[in-house]
Amino acid sequence: MILLAFCRYRYHTSLFNRPGFQRMMEDARAGRISVIVIKDFSRFGRDHLEVGNYLEKVLPLLGVRIISVNDGFDSDNCSGVTGGMSIALKNMLNAMYSKDLSKKVRSAMATHAMNGEYMPSRPKYGYIKDPEDKHHLIVDPEAAEIVRLVFTMAADGVKKPHIARYLNEHNVMTCREYMKKKGIKITCAIEKEKKLWSQTTISDMLKNEVYLGKTVWSKKRVAVTGSTKLAKNDREDWIIVEGTHEPIVSEELFAKANEMAFSKEKRPYKPKKKSHAILMCPSCGRRLDLTGSGKSYRCPQAHMTGLPECSNSKMDKVELEETVLACARNMVRFISDNLEKKKKVWLETSI
Repeated sequence: MILLAFCRYRYHTSLFNRPGFQRMMEDARAGRISVIVIKDFSRFGRDHLEVGNYLEKVLPLLGVRIISVNDGFDSDNCSGVTGGMSIALKNMLNAMYSKDLSKKVRSAMATHAMNGEYMPSRPKYGYIKDPEDKHHLIVDPEAAEIVRLVFTMAADGVKKPHIARYLNEHNVMTCREYMKKKGIKITCAIEKEKKLWSQTTISDMLKNEVYLGKTVWSKKRVAVTGSTKLAKNDREDWIIVEGTHEPIVSEELFAKANEMAFSKEKRPYKPKKKSHAILMCPSCGRRLDLTGSGKSYRCPQAHMTGLPECSNSKMDKVELEETVLACARNMVRFISDNLEKKKKVWLETSI
């Protein structure tokens, strides 16, 4: 089978974890692909070290032939090497071009942000994009009411977990659910079946200055060009432009809500708890945590979800460990007995 890999996916071509590339490699490992044809090596990848690794080690080991049309490369004629100095130099130039292009794109986006244009692909909850200008936000009245409610409750001294619980108990759609309802495409690596407001969502909303009518950009940066990891920038490196769209909350309400919701006192450092079993709440699907005493597991979201089932999701630690250990022993006993039977049959047939 021949696979034409022209990499038409909306992912950075220097990344080898893009979905299309991963599907192709899965097919190669399963033996469903014998030849890969690409336009040129820049479509395969722009990290010259990784490209060389695939050409010299991974693909030959899988028995997959690779042909690059524009580069005049055919792995069958290169005996497991990258094809000479010219191919290696091309891969290095592709990597340099990728890094240079990334810098230019970031610079252009920063320029747009400094001009007060809204650059993210999706609007913040509480806003929609102006149909006449995709870089301008307009208020979404329905979602804006929820935003004002959250800020008002926080300013009145209601704790963030209690705000989340109130929204969950009143069946208010989460930000993700609401935006999907509006037809905005949102993808998530781990999609939970039960959608719930959380303390993290409330915290992020209260801190977001977009609700003051500001455009905020460059809060984070790519740690290394070509990587998906992000690093936080200092506030002085942020791009903040005021008055770019209609605010949802006032400066006074924003300041009061943040003052009440976030304590300025630093919490004492607490060492991380020892890792424990991965147990999931059958109600909300969140991970169960050990209690302060360390004697049982419970759903840490029970105080926010408002679901009685979460409050009942408790499990004794000792009882759980004994049950798992008993199951493991039974499994070992079963495997051992099975091996003994096979050994006996083999001895009888080999005589």
